[in-house]
Amino acid sequence: SMLQGRSYFKPGTTVMGGFDRLPEGILYRGTEKEIKDFTKNLIRETGDIGFIISADCSVQEDTPIEHLSWVVEAAEEYAGLR
Repeated sequence: SMLQGRSYFKPGTTVMGGFDRLPEGILYRGTEKEIKDFTKNLIRETGDIGFIISADCSVQEDTPIEHLSWVVEAAEEYAGLR
């Protein structure tokens, strides 16, 4: 989990991750609801400060762009910006 990963670093360190970038992962195959729910749970569990939501350092080249947009939308919804 991202929370467990955070525990390996000193307090205040920014962590990055959360999504699997592989074709069988939720970012690639998930529905809008699944991706948004997963994103909000990541933020809820990891915290909204010092956390960069990502899938390793890249995503599959053919990941549908709307899937990436759903992550952004979910983060904005979580923050009350939508």
